[in-house]
Amino acid sequence: MKHLFFLLLLFSVLSCQSTDKDIVKVEFKSICGGKGCKSHRSVFTKDSIVESYFNWNPEAFKEIKIKNTAENWEKLLKNIDIEAFENIKSDSGRYQYDGTDQIIILYFSNKKRLKVSNGNQDSLYYPRIEKLYQFYRNQ
Repeated sequence: MKHLFFLLLLFSVLSCQSTDKDIVKVEFKSICGGKGCKSHRSVFTKDSIVESYFNWNPEAFKEIKIKNTAENWEKLLKNIDIEAFENIKSDSGRYQYDGTDQIIILYFSNKKRLKVSNGNQDSLYYPRIEKLYQFYRNQ
């Protein structure tokens, strides 16, 4: 009976851990605080990519929607290191001081979110998510 209890406990703990296959959306943000700079947001899902731009100048908000492919979605998922996201140290923000914040948010099917803000200050875990930034920049 004890073995069955521990087996069920182990199964429930393992089933609660998120994997890259549980990711339903990946969001990249570049929020700029200075006048004349452009803020940008890209949202990737299995089916679509939505690009949004906002300029502090009088330009209108601009949004572009395109269809995503299954191959592109799989490439994106292969570049995600969940452990790095869970452990990376983010900073509080730079855009308030005319800087730029680089933010990545992973959204999971269980409503969990993992967010990294300006993670490049973390020399241990940031290199492990650098491939994801490179994938995003090459889109």
